[in-house]
Amino acid sequence: MDGELVLHDIEFWQNIIDNSYRLPEGNSAGELAMELMPYLALPDAYLRDKVAYSVLARWIILYRYYNGDDLRAMMEWLLPHLSPPPTAEEDDSIFIRSSAASVLALIVYRHNIQPFLSEAEMMTLLDRARYYLVTEPDNRAYIPEKGFATACSHTADLLKFLASSAYLQARDLQRLIEAIADKLMLPTTFIFTHDEDERLAKVIMVILRRNDLAPEDVQNWLRRFGNWKEAHPVPDDHNPVYHATHQNVKLFLKSLYCQMQIANPPLPLDIQQLEGDILYLLGLYSL
Repeated sequence: MDGELVLHDIEFWQNIIDNSYRLPEGNSAGELAMELMPYLALPDAYLRDKVAYSVLARWIILYRYYNGDDLRAMMEWLLPHLSPPPTAEEDDSIFIRSSAASVLALIVYRHNIQPFLSEAEMMTLLDRARYYLVTEPDNRAYIPEKGFATACSHTADLLKFLASSAYLQARDLQRLIEAIADKLMLPTTFIFTHDEDERLAKVIMVILRRNDLAPEDVQNWLRRFGNWKEAHPVPDDHNPVYHATHQNVKLFLKSLYCQMQIANPPLPLDIQQLEGDILYLLGLYSL
């Protein structure tokens, strides 16, 4: 990836797409990856998603053109962007943060198949992803004329693949589920509309399947949702923040319960017993 970067025109990238995303002869996949990175920040859905993300996804996962050094270089470029913005205003900077989470998810998925990251690197990714999930203030999903941002969903995907890592111990998984609860109960006026609840529930399912957390630890975590409801009775007047938070937690609990019901193979028996706790919470949130 050293040397002067040669920038190609859009026709070059479209030819790659039209040729089943094959790497053109005489080109370096690593150098082309670094050329694509700035595209991830663009408010142009075609260049950001159809070109940059689509090419990177296939070259990372399907064709595996990149070695560990290439993937680590990408990760080092992306990680600084996995941070909350300096202000809470909604602007186009959301695209690079959300895209960073999305491509890092691909890199972690690849590591889970062909390990190349150290335990320290994985812990850094976990800490940054947990922090970013909770602190990202821009929860917009589809942005007219600019495409999808969906930072929450992309970060959930990253956390899902991190949760599969053999490096993570029970204490790490506990911190991960606590971050999801923090996100869900953070005051907001945004209501999940594009399966954010399902993507977060999938992270929990990965963790439950591992069976590394004691059932009582998961029960204590679930009690946080009950405690929030008891501490926030239905207001006399419509309160957008209460309504959005209430809805998001309820949607998440519904998604988690449904995913536990249809799990194939079924979850361990001691974990299945937690379904009763979730049903109780759903009843509480339906009052």
